[in-house]
Amino acid sequence: MSLSGRTLIGAVLVLIGLLVFAGNLGIITSETVRTIVSYWPVLLILWGLLIIYRKEDRGDVISGAVVLIVGLLFLGNHFEFFRFGWAEFWKIFWPVVLILVGWSLLSNRAKTQGGNIAFLGGLEKDAGQWILKSEAYGAILGGVELDLSHAVFSEPEITLDLSAFLGGIDLRVPDDVTVYCKGTAALGGIDFFGKGKGGIIAMCDESRLGSSNKVLKIHCRTVMGGIDITRSKA
Repeated sequence: MSLSGRTLIGAVLVLIGLLVFAGNLGIITSETVRTIVSYWPVLLILWGLLIIYRKEDRGDVISGAVVLIVGLLFLGNHFEFFRFGWAEFWKIFWPVVLILVGWSLLSNRAKTQGGNIAFLGGLEKDAGQWILKSEAYGAILGGVELDLSHAVFSEPEITLDLSAFLGGIDLRVPDDVTVYCKGTAALGGIDFFGKGKGGIIAMCDESRLGSSNKVLKIHCRTVMGGIDITRSKA
């Protein structure tokens, strides 16, 4: 997790601790504590704005936008700007997520040299020698499998943009490649060499050094899906 993310979470924990402490000592009433706690959707809004602000590429906007929209919906519902139940929430949530995922894939395809999408099917690059370029890969109700064991880097530093929506992406990287990974999981998970990040909302900011001059930068996001990054033998 990034420094800004840890700072936000740390500040929230300190605030909660202070509220409980003050409530137990009678400094503030339990009603005041409940009123303050009722503003919890503001934390989602701030988190979403933080993700958007710290974005490494335009594709990361989807992660922040999802968190921001969820926070705004819950906040509006709490103050009765509008009323909705969980059924109405999902009716709004999924179309918005689909739009954001599609826009993310299109925007990152324009930024990188190409794009590959597995929709209701599979996409595999794991046999024989092949050229690895900076590209975007997406799994929508499908799966993507990339094995870089025999991949030839077109340049020393490669950037891969990975998006999984109700699907999965399996990426295997040789031991000698240095890997940097930044991403967000919403109702899904990102596993970076056995170190998992997942839950309702989770952020991944990890790195693993290699022995060669080859560098792989990964920008990823997943919504109700999974991205698994493991080592393979070169």
